[in-house]
Amino acid sequence: MDTTRELQMPCGCEVGASLHPNVHEHVGTSLTLSERSGMRGKLDTLKSRGLSKVHTAQSSLRDGTKSQVTKMNDSMKNKPMLWAGVAAASGFGLGLIGRIAHWRSRQRRITPDLIIIETGC
Repeated sequence: MDTTRELQMPCGCEVGASLHPNVHEHVGTSLTLSERSGMRGKLDTLKSRGLSKVHTAQSSLRDGTKSQVTKMNDSMKNKPMLWAGVAAASGFGLGLIGRIAHWRSRQRRITPDLIIIETGC
């Protein structure tokens, strides 16, 4: 007899078949969310309720965003001088902030010309 065959490790198919339960028992019957019981059923109902809430929030956000964009476009068409002033003021402010930041970074790099190190014995 071949005793080395019995001592060998099983292949992946045999290990997988022994570790996993038989999931093909209920292939013909499909359970709905309300028919499932236990923790799995509760998780499925929470998942479906969460997805419906996310879908509702997305559609309301999309509608709100479209209305805001429409209002902004109308405002830019009706008041172009106002928006030109806002753009000019923003550019001036950003330029001023950049100059201040540049000046502050240069001030930190200034090193003294003479360094005296005094030692005591």
